[in-house]
Amino acid sequence: MQSMERLGLEGLAFFSTFYVRRWFRIYPLTIFCVLSTYAFSIAPDIDQVARGWNMNELLAKLLLMLPNGKHTSYRQRIEGSEVI
Repeated sequence: MQSMERLGLEGLAFFSTFYVRRWFRIYPLTIFCVLSTYAFSIAPDIDQVARGWNMNELLAKLLLMLPNGKHTSYRQRIEGSEVI
């Protein structure tokens, strides 16, 4: 919080500066992780087989969006639960 106080900004200038800094802290790591997973065909779990992503899924993951309104790209079945 002290670094934000040192900026001495208020209102829209503070808001835009905060989110631009946040974007540059989080987004490059996200791109690296998504592209590494795509390039090396890493499975979501050790017991599962890796499946390829289509371009829509890759783009959605790079933009931090959920494809086709789904909550996840795959669904796991939990013992004792109903399949949705």
